[in-house]
Amino acid sequence: MAALQTVIGIDLGGTKILSVALDSELRLLEQDQRTTAAEDGPDGVIERMVASARAVSGGKAIDGAGISTPGPVDLNRGIVTTPPNLPGWRDVPLAALVGERLDAPAWLENDANAAALAEHRLGAGRGFSNVVLVTLGTGIGGGLILNGRLYHGASGAGGEIGHMQLVPDGPLCGCGRHGCLEALASGRALGERAHEIAAREPEGTLARLAHEPGAELDARLIEKAADAGDTTAEEAIRQAGRYLGAGLTNLVNVFNPEVIVIGGGLRRLGPRYLDIARAIVKAEAFPQSYADVRIVEAELGDEAPAIGAALLALEKLRGA
Repeated sequence: MAALQTVIGIDLGGTKILSVALDSELRLLEQDQRTTAAEDGPDGVIERMVASARAVSGGKAIDGAGISTPGPVDLNRGIVTTPPNLPGWRDVPLAALVGERLDAPAWLENDANAAALAEHRLGAGRGFSNVVLVTLGTGIGGGLILNGRLYHGASGAGGEIGHMQLVPDGPLCGCGRHGCLEALASGRALGERAHEIAAREPEGTLARLAHEPGAELDARLIEKAADAGDTTAEEAIRQAGRYLGAGLTNLVNVFNPEVIVIGGGLRRLGPRYLDIARAIVKAEAFPQSYADVRIVEAELGDEAPAIGAALLALEKLRGA
């Protein structure tokens, strides 16, 4: 095989497309961001993905492309099945369609898995063989690196960290089950708690803040209420942190990782959320497994899924 020059990573989201180019030495050469325009349907979105990839290639031939996208996906066939944030998509052979237009092989990966790969190779998990990525945002996602390799499970559905069940009769989760970690500790869960608190305490700080122009009863507003001294909002965040800690404890006890990398916007909740979670892990994890693990924050930011997709393409081209 001729020396590799440029590999592309494309992160497809419901609102934006982010592409990056890496060279064979894993140096970030260029990046491009543009809106997804999901209302244009698969054909329009794919054309924008291809245009973004070509923009970062600098006019050079593309050796291969990786594509990261939210689930559900069929990794073996490179098919995006029924993504909730891309209306009109059903069983779209995204890898083949993008590869054909770029005249290069292309591979598909779940976005959380791609981010885990990026943090393992180039970010907070570099140098370790067993790494768990947990992304804390509107939902809770994750990826597993076990013995130095990305773990997909039997059919590519492994690593659904947000859907471990903690409270069987707990709140309804978006997946249709009850009491998942995502239903208890995510941004969406905190938004639901914010609605409950505002309804229960109509004269409280949170309800008052909700009436300000542009305000929404979401995780950011419950954080603002807690900062203003609202003890009910404060306790809601702390309870979410305790549930997060229970989930992380399960990960430590089951996988015995060296590193858990925490990414996502909810990191901003700080000590009242993350420090409580860490304290739960310290108290509840098996002592040896706790001694083995570090819980650190992600380093690569919003670019991680695109970088991971490019790394995937590079590994595929090298036969790894």
